[in-house]
Amino acid sequence: MEVHVTDNEALTASPPDDWATYLAAAGWTPAIREPGGTEWITDRSDETIWLPRSAQMKGYASRVAQTLRVLSQLQGRSESEVLFDVTHASYDVQRLRLAPAGEPGTVALADGSDSLAGIKKWVLSGAIATALGQHQLVLPTRWGGSVSTFMQESKLAAPSEGSFIWNVITPVGQRGATSLPLEYEDSGEFTVDFGRKVTLTLYRATSTVKDAAQSVVQGTSIAEAFGDNPSPGVSANLCEGLVETASASRLPYSVDFTWAATNAGPPTSRIAFEPAEIDVIQDAARDFRNRAPRENVTIQGTVVRLVRESRLRPGEVTIAGVMEEDWEEQFGHFWVELSDEDYALAVRAHEDRAIVRATGDVSRVGNRRRITSLRSFAVQSSPPS
Repeated sequence: MEVHVTDNEALTASPPDDWATYLAAAGWTPAIREPGGTEWITDRSDETIWLPRSAQMKGYASRVAQTLRVLSQLQGRSESEVLFDVTHASYDVQRLRLAPAGEPGTVALADGSDSLAGIKKWVLSGAIATALGQHQLVLPTRWGGSVSTFMQESKLAAPSEGSFIWNVITPVGQRGATSLPLEYEDSGEFTVDFGRKVTLTLYRATSTVKDAAQSVVQGTSIAEAFGDNPSPGVSANLCEGLVETASASRLPYSVDFTWAATNAGPPTSRIAFEPAEIDVIQDAARDFRNRAPRENVTIQGTVVRLVRESRLRPGEVTIAGVMEEDWEEQFGHFWVELSDEDYALAVRAHEDRAIVRATGDVSRVGNRRRITSLRSFAVQSSPPS
């Protein structure tokens, strides 16, 4: 059923400048300028739009209502959606459309609460990944500066009609205090600030995760689908946000990205997630956390394997033990390369069955756990006779 916007306050909320910005971005051009307003035309239709010069002019609301009807029909969208975009012409908008069972426009309170927490985690992951400027499987839990400012400036708009739609609006350009001009890597036509870079990161990473999850559902392994080095922005945090957005009920949902009318962006398409794909994404998040390096941890155990192919090459040893910082961590084997001096210590420790301690970063490589960036290696003691 076609629904028209009739509320006078809503119709007059956006001034003519906002409408002009939106029309120009949507491919309309001013054809006739008169003291009372401007006639706009488009090559996509014979329809014309008359835009009054001032919102204070008599009949402004009725002109806006007529404009909404024209744009709604040409774009195949509801009038409220078009009006929302005009009102937020200087913001990027992400629409997350949940598909719960039951009455349209409603969602269970528990599911809605879960979903909102997931959306926040999803947006935050994009901001942190953008600020870091380097790929990490697990993002840091502390942040500041541009990330904090961006999250404060980002807003949640009133849900739209439909199944149940969350509208997230993020700052772009002059709207955001985080603005930082940067060259847009895919085209010389665009420049991007921090806000736009976050949205681009979210779109690309979310699309990548969707494609990988769909591939796993069709029979590919998680390791093959997501790869050893996932695309920038793809992290355990982003995947967890996508999973939580579906709530504990595993609601199917879709994400649509709309660029600010004041700052054009690349073409996008809807990204939809089904329950089976959400389960895959949860497994991927868990895998990322298992594979992510744990920094500056100490392994305590015994040397159970020594390998050195040549005196000209570093020696490698295997320590059977646990992480001191997490005694509940499952007992395992850790590989580490040692210098000549440390390798000699490891040989004696192996002969004496002594306890050793190695401090560094621990990461998984396949089924192995390897100690890298070794900071110290020492023999602690020999076991009692």
